[in-house]
Amino acid sequence: MSFDDLLKAFPFVQRADLLDRFLDLVLEANKTTNLTAIRDKDEAIVKHLYDCLLPLAITSIEGKKVLDIGSGAGFPGLVFAIVCPTSHLVLCESNGKKVGFLKKAIEALGLDNAEVLQSRAEEIPGRETYDVITARAVGSLPILLEISAPLLKKGGTFVSMKGSEGEKDMDGALRAAKELGLAEVSRNSFELPEEKGKRVIGIYTKKAETPHKYPRPYAKMVKRPL
Repeated sequence: MSFDDLLKAFPFVQRADLLDRFLDLVLEANKTTNLTAIRDKDEAIVKHLYDCLLPLAITSIEGKKVLDIGSGAGFPGLVFAIVCPTSHLVLCESNGKKVGFLKKAIEALGLDNAEVLQSRAEEIPGRETYDVITARAVGSLPILLEISAPLLKKGGTFVSMKGSEGEKDMDGALRAAKELGLAEVSRNSFELPEEKGKRVIGIYTKKAETPHKYPRPYAKMVKRPL
């Protein structure tokens, strides 16, 4: 897939030049630092950029404070920061080398609406701080919901970005969502171009305050998921 094809698929994209430059930064840094298994730009356009833009076609993050859990090389966090300049993105990543890359990328791209938080997901501070929380291909959904729900403001949105097993993971998270004050709003299935795979995006809204006993210590979350 070419970059022009990407822009035709997502006509709402702003600052396309920065988006293209960001992908080049990732692929260049990837030569010396293990950021992603994808090294071909055309493949990265589909599996990283196209994939990350899918949620923005179904929900808005404009003007909102957004936490991206497990940002890695900046997918979707830096993609969102680039194409949604009125939003403020907090990119949570625990890996030091990836944190270093994210900081350099933010500086190189001149982004003033993104910051990096070096932390494990279960140690993120700030109860009821965020309007939107996103997580792409990160861990078990019941555990992600338990980590995320307390951090969301009431009325806030959690966006789960999963692969082909997404439906099954969402089925297994229904009880957890209810317990945590979340409601599943929608499930959205997509096929990536060029038969690159299936993606499932789950949208949740925080309807009620999350009980203060959550989140539990991480070891308990893993041992006894909700």
